[in-house]
Amino acid sequence: MVGQWQKTHGSTRRGASTRKLSSSLSLAHNGAVDEPVDGIDVPGTQLEFEGNFESEAACRSYLERVRWPDGFVCPDHDCGGQRAWLTARGLYRCAACGRQTSATAGTIFAGTRKPLRAWFEVLWRIADEDGVSAEAVRTALGLGSYQTAWVWLHKLRRAIAGSAHERLTGTVELAVMSLVNVEGSTRRKATHPTLVAIALEVNNPKIGRVRLSRVPNSGPLAVERFVSQAVSPGAKIRTTVKPRSGLAALGYHVDPVTARADRDVGLRYVDVVVGRLEDWTLGTHHGAVRRQQLDFYLAEFAFRFNERASPRGLRFYRLLEAALAADPRSARSLVGGTVATAVGATRVSPSRRDRAARSSPSRSARNYQLVDRLCEVPPGIALFRQRLAVKTARTGSRKWRGYGQVTLRLGSRHSAS
Repeated sequence: MVGQWQKTHGSTRRGASTRKLSSSLSLAHNGAVDEPVDGIDVPGTQLEFEGNFESEAACRSYLERVRWPDGFVCPDHDCGGQRAWLTARGLYRCAACGRQTSATAGTIFAGTRKPLRAWFEVLWRIADEDGVSAEAVRTALGLGSYQTAWVWLHKLRRAIAGSAHERLTGTVELAVMSLVNVEGSTRRKATHPTLVAIALEVNNPKIGRVRLSRVPNSGPLAVERFVSQAVSPGAKIRTTVKPRSGLAALGYHVDPVTARADRDVGLRYVDVVVGRLEDWTLGTHHGAVRRQQLDFYLAEFAFRFNERASPRGLRFYRLLEAALAADPRSARSLVGGTVATAVGATRVSPSRRDRAARSSPSRSARNYQLVDRLCEVPPGIALFRQRLAVKTARTGSRKWRGYGQVTLRLGSRHSAS
C-alpha cells in the first residue's frame, strides 16, 4: 500500500529478481555494504547481470540501496532526516522537512528519459577490460544517434575524474610521453603529438596505481605541478625527465642513478602502461579521441588500470558509486571539455596553439569583416552578420549560412546603390 512510512531505502514494488539481489545486499551486511562480494552483492557474470537487472524496478531498487546503504537520508544537509514517505509518484518525501526526492535526483541519472536498464548496460560495458566506444554503445542499445551514446560515456568519464584519488606513494616512475594516437589512427597520424605525463607506483616486482594527465609541454613547471598533485611528498621518483631542484624543494627524492644516466636508463614499467594506453586508444576508440577531451579518457583508463585486479562486478559497483556522487550535467556543458583536476594530475593551462585557436575568429566572421570594409555596409547589417557568425560558430549548423548569403547580397546592393 502506497503511503507507508519507510525507514529503509527499499521500495515496496519489487519483482522476484529484485528481492533476490536486494535481500543479499541488505542482510549479508546488516544494511550497509562495506565491501561488496562478487556474485552476491554484485553480478559476477553476464548471465547474473542480465538476471539481476532484468526489469526497471530491479535497477531502481539496486540504485536506491547503493545510494542509501544505511537507509534513506534526506538530501538536505540541514535536515538529515532518515524517515521518508513513499508517494504515489514513486518519490520519497522526507518526514522531517517534507522534501520530495528520488534515488536519481542530484546525480547524472537525473532527468534521463532512457530506462535505468540501459544506463546499467553502459556501466557494465565500461567495467569490461577494454572498455567501450560510443559507436559500440549506440549499436548495442539501439540508440537513435551517436551523440546520445557519446554524452552518456562522457558523463560517466567526468564522474570518474571527479571522484577522490589518493596520491601515489613509495617508489614512483615518472615520464612524459608523446601520444601520437590522439586525433589520429593507424592510417593517419596526428598533426601535432600530445604530451601526457605518467606517474606509476612500482613495488618490485608488482605495479601499483597510475596517474595520467595531459601537459602543455615537458618543461619543469608543468612536470612539477603534475607531480605535486599526483605524488605524495617523500616519495622516491625515478625518471628520465631532466631533474630540477624544484622537485627536491617540494620534498621528493629523485633517484640519483636515473638522474646521472638521464635517458640511458629505461622505465620498463612505464613502457608497459604506455603500450596498453596506445592499444586502448587505437583498438577501442580507433584514434577518435579529441585533445580537449583527453583528460577524461585518461581518467577512465587510469580507473580500469588501477582496478585491474578487481572482478568486473566490483568495477561496475564502483562506477555506479561514482555516478551517484557526481552532479548532473547537461550535454552542452560536455562539448569542448575542460582539464580534469581530480585525475591525480594537474589543471594545466592550454597550450599556445589552443589559445590561438580559441581567440582567432572563425572563417565566416573574417569573411564578413572583409566584406564590411570593402562594401561599407551599414552598421545594422554588420551587427547582424556578427551575431550570425557567433551563432554559426556555436552551433556548428549549416542552416545559418543561407541567411549569411542573403545579408551579403543586401550589403552589396546597399553599397552599389
